[in-house]
Amino acid sequence: MGERAIDAALSLVHGAAGVWVHGVKLRGDPALEAACRALLDDDEQALAARFRVAEPRRQFVITRGALRLLLARHLARPAEALRFGKGLHGKPFAVVDGAASGVEFNVSHTAGRGLIAIARAPVGVDIEFLGREADFCLVAKGVLTAAEQAALGGKAGAERAMLFYRLWTQKEALIKAKGTGFACPPRSFAVPDALREGARSARFSFPGETDTWLVTDLSGGAWAAALACVLP
Repeated sequence: MGERAIDAALSLVHGAAGVWVHGVKLRGDPALEAACRALLDDDEQALAARFRVAEPRRQFVITRGALRLLLARHLARPAEALRFGKGLHGKPFAVVDGAASGVEFNVSHTAGRGLIAIARAPVGVDIEFLGREADFCLVAKGVLTAAEQAALGGKAGAERAMLFYRLWTQKEALIKAKGTGFACPPRSFAVPDALREGARSARFSFPGETDTWLVTDLSGGAWAAALACVLP
């Protein structure tokens, strides 16, 4: 019964080349929240209890429960057997029998919608609600390159909002996949021109590095979203 409630909230957004991205509906469904909470370990239960506002707490519980279920299926292990560790810069990883599982994951959520990415290589995902208001040109000065700011300045209204959030989610997905947090400032690199001009995917390398990443635009409906995964 519990797994069925979680499955009903999941959808496959992307699945190719050993990378899966699942969408999660973070709706106020008591049965869904209870099913997800039942999968959390003591540490996660304690983290959930620290949320004083119901909506962020619900988003955490559902996202974490759905993540546990999906990882358990990929690893063919019970969800309760999973533990989580943290890397040098705080990026979490799954632990089974006291060792890193070898399966990478990343999560993001906003405004009732979550994304969970799972892969056998470093992966990052980000999602943003397009209805969130902001002074995009002002915020852009801290996160976009000069060329990206110029492109943003040539847009107005909904087109400006869409371009900003597409660029932001692509950069955020790359930073999360890299696992260094904002030790890698978003303004220090530009996403590929093809993505800025509307392409759905493109290859990317951080300045001075040799690893090649595939960045995929997952935007749709009321959300901008992106996936980044290192290529073999």
